Amino acid sequence: MTKILIMENMTTHSLDYVIDFHSHILPGIDDGSTDMEMSRQMLELSASQGIKVILATPHFYADRVSLDHFLKYRDSSLNSIRHFSENYGIKILAGAEVAYFSGMSTANGLDRLTVSGTSLLLLEMPFRPWTGDDIREVRNLIRIGIQPVSRGYHSSCSAKRFRPSASRTIGHLLPAKTASRR
Repeated sequence: MTKILIMENMTTHSLDYVIDFHSHILPGIDDGSTDMEMSRQMLELSASQGIKVILATPHFYADRVSLDHFLKYRDSSLNSIRHFSENYGIKILAGAEVAYFSGMSTANGLDRLTVSGTSLLLLEMPFRPWTGDDIREVRNLIRIGIQPVSRGYHSSCSAKRFRPSASRTIGHLLPAKTASRR
C-alpha cells in the first residue's frame, strides 16, 4: 500500500491507511446508498480495501433544504450505521458535499458542514467556467478559516485562474513518492 502524506499548514503527517474523502455511504439521504444493507456492503468493501476512515459527504444544496433539517437528517442517518462501521473498524466522520452558492462565505452555520473536527469543506464548484465572483467567494472562505477541498474540476473550468496565497496552505493529499520529489 502506498503511504499517503497529508500536508496541512506546512506540517506533514504520514498515514499507513486509506481515507475515503468523498462518500455517499449514508442510507437514504441522497443519490448514494439506498438503505442500511447497501451501506453495510459499502463498509465491508471499504474495509477489504484497507480504508479506515470515511468522510460521509451527502449533498447539501442551500436552495433546497435548511441547514438544521439537513444536519438532523445527516446525523440520524450516520447514527443508524455507526454499529456497522465499528464492526468493520472504520471511523466515519460527518461532513457534506456543499454545492457552491453565491454569498456562501457569509452564510450562517457554514462551519457546521465542515468535516468533523476540521476546517475542511468539500465544495462542489459549478459545472461551468468559474467567474471572478466564484473565485473571490472561495478566497473569502479561506479568509474566514474554511479550507475548501474541491471534488474536481469541470473540463471547461480554468484552474489557472485560482491561485491560493503562498502564505495559506490548503490541505493537499499526495502519494509519498510524488511528495518526495518536490
